[in-house]
Amino acid sequence: MRMKNRDRTLPLPEVQYEVQFVNEGFGPVEGDEPFRATVGFISLESTQAAVHEAMGFYRKIKFAAAAFYLKGLWPFPVQAIEAFAGRVDKIVVIEETQTASLSKRIREMTGLHPVTMVPPSGRSIRAEDIYEKEDWN
Repeated sequence: MRMKNRDRTLPLPEVQYEVQFVNEGFGPVEGDEPFRATVGFISLESTQAAVHEAMGFYRKIKFAAAAFYLKGLWPFPVQAIEAFAGRVDKIVVIEETQTASLSKRIREMTGLHPVTMVPPSGRSIRAEDIYEKEDWN
């Protein structure tokens, strides 16, 4: 028996804002609206829970962070990523694997140069890996 592919986007708390450029089905943006952030995290699939948890920590300490949760990569959301990048000082791509394929694709398709965060060898990325990093400023 085959399981149907489900939408794997995480439900977000009341601080979620659907921004106009994201309403094309690319994914929700989390942050203060209208947002302008020091750091903007881009995540896909298995990294979304860690980013969402890290965003809760950043809200508590009042650090200006935003998150863009991609739902898929086809068609590649060039305009949505560029619009998100225009609202943050630094883009950080939270990768699922050490190959950093999402960061490479963003560089190729948009010309942007995001900071890449890969999981430690042998495990997936956790919220602590994200919010314990001190040099986002």
